[in-house]
This record gives sequence, C-alpha cells and structure tokens, in this order.
Amino acid sequence: MPPAKAAGERATDPVVHWLYRPLSFAVTPWFLALRISADGATLLSIGVAAALPLAAWAGGGAALAAAALLFQVLDCVDGNLARVTRERSGIGDFLDGVASHLFWVAAFVAVGVLAQAEGQGWIGGHGREIGLGIAALMLWQRRTEDRYEAAFRERIDFAPAAPVGAGGPALGTVCRTLEHLVILAGPPVAAALGGVHWLLAGMATYQTLATAWWLGRFGRDAARRRAATRTVG
Repeated sequence: MPPAKAAGERATDPVVHWLYRPLSFAVTPWFLALRISADGATLLSIGVAAALPLAAWAGGGAALAAAALLFQVLDCVDGNLARVTRERSGIGDFLDGVASHLFWVAAFVAVGVLAQAEGQGWIGGHGREIGLGIAALMLWQRRTEDRYEAAFRERIDFAPAAPVGAGGPALGTVCRTLEHLVILAGPPVAAALGGVHWLLAGMATYQTLATAWWLGRFGRDAARRRAATRTVG
C-alpha cells in the first residue's frame, strides 16, 4: 500500500488500518491465485452484506459479527487487488459505494432480527421494524448527500473536519471507529447478555442524533448557498 494512503487510513479509519487491512493482505493472494478481479471481490462483498440478516437469524450474534468482519475484509481486498493488478473498471467505485450502503442497511436490519428473536419488551417486539426504520433514515441522509453533491459539486456529510479537542482526532474518525467496534463486538456481547434490544435502541439513538447533527450542517450550507445565488425580479 502507498505510504500516503496508509497514513491517511491510519488517521481517519484506525479499525480499517489495524484490523481489516492486515487480514485482507493475508487473503488477497488467494484471490490472485483464483484470478478473481477487484470487481469480483466487490460483488462477493455485496453478497455477504445482503446475507447479514440471514446470518443473524440462523446463527445469532456471533454469526452476524463474523459476517460483518468478512465483509469489511473483502472491502479491503478489492482495493488491494486493484493496486496489485493495476486494473480498475469504471464501475468499480460505484459498486464499492453500493456495497457500503447495503452493508449498513443490512446491519441495522440484522440487529433488528436479533432483537426480535430475543423478544424482550416493546423494542424486542418491533425489532425488525426499528431496524428498517434506522436503515431508511440512514439511506435518506446518504441519498440527500449524493443529490446535493451531484447538483453543486460539494458534499455535506457527517464528517466534520474540526477535531474533538486540541490535537485530538476528528469527530468523524471517532464516530467511524465507534460504528465498526459496535457492529463487530456489539451483537455477540449483547446476545450473550440478553441485551440486544438495548443495542438496537442505542443504534437507533445514535443514528437519529447523527442525522440531526448532519441536518444542522446541511441546513446552514444550503441557506448560505441560497443567499449567495438568490436573485429578485
């Protein structure tokens, strides 16, 4: 991996750098030996992402965490393959975006499936609906970000550049790290303790607050752009 990319990944996505990427380096030679392209690895990751709810239903929290880890490793493998083979198709970046969106949608639904199977309280009784609701909220936010970027060539996403504290990591980095740790460790631990409904409640609260934070940033920028381009008469 190029040193600049490794340094950037280490700063913005430490879980990717220290966990997923090393595992992907061990797996990549197998893909090269089987002549699987970068796009092929991405399509395989899409299949794994789509199977997350099935993994939760059939194997519980541990199976969901294992499937989530497999997806993230495959998400690194496709980049490894593209750099090694120097081969990249025009649709590769699009497929990579589809895979990422699908993963988080499926992860929310999968935790909802676990909570429904656990069946504790109102949250457990409506786990699948809550999971789908979180997924819809996340997709609406991402879709709005995409449309805004297509219209104005500027993206307003939940990744503020300002650090949490002087010399500290950016808030976006902290949140991404938390998200990865929760989807990897949360399901098996919560399932073992009988608290998947609390995990789902926490994920719903987090996504709602994250969307509200993003709406504030998005609204300010949209108002600024409107004021700068408004004409009368």
